[in-house]
Parts: sequence; structure tokens; C-alpha cells
Amino acid sequence: MQAKQVERVESESSVSKVSTWRIIAPIGLVAVVVAVAAISGILPRSQQRESWAAEAKELSVPTVTVISPKNGALADRLNHPAEIKPVNEAVIYARANGYVKRLLVDLGDRVKAGQLLAEIDTPEL
Repeated sequence: MQAKQVERVESESSVSKVSTWRIIAPIGLVAVVVAVAAISGILPRSQQRESWAAEAKELSVPTVTVISPKNGALADRLNHPAEIKPVNEAVIYARANGYVKRLLVDLGDRVKAGQLLAEIDTPEL
């Protein structure tokens, strides 16, 4: 009976060796495939990150050209229609009735306080 047990133990150990390899081999193959896939994905990403970092560093520092201003003539002149209105308006009345004999200033002229603007002819006085 011991011979049968020895054979059974030997046959069980050979079966267990075969079944162990049947389990380990696919797991190992899957592990190798996953490792290769990870490495093939990680390396290009790290290289791409390095190139992005270099590009970001290059773009982060703006290049500015500085010049000093100079006095000079205007190259272009712009003419646009406009209307200028004063801050304060005043209506001017003559102290006496009559006709304008002489107009001493024109529209748009600069005047000073107390300056004579017009002479009025009063036939009744």
C-alpha cells in the first residue's frame, strides 16, 4: 500500500507542477505585456512633457523691444469734423437799442474782458 501512496504522491506532485506552470505562465505573460505597454506609454509621455516644459519656458519670458521717444514732425494728420461748445454760455444784450454800426470781432476770435465787440448806432439819441 505504501508503494501506491508513493506513486500517488509522485503523480500528484507532477500534476501540481504542471498545473502551477499553467497558472504562472499566463500571469507572467500578462505581466510582461502590461510592463511593455506601460513603458511604451510612459517614455513618449515623459519626452512630450519635457518638450512642453521647454516650450512653456520659452513662451513665459516675453521679448520686448524698448526705444526712446524723439521729437519730430507728424507723419499723418487726421482731420475730423467736430463741434466745440463752451462750458458756460452768456447772452449779451446792448445797453441801448439801435443798429450795429461796426462789428469789431469775428466768429471764433479770442476776446478779453472789457474788449469792445461792436459799435451800435442809435439814431434816437
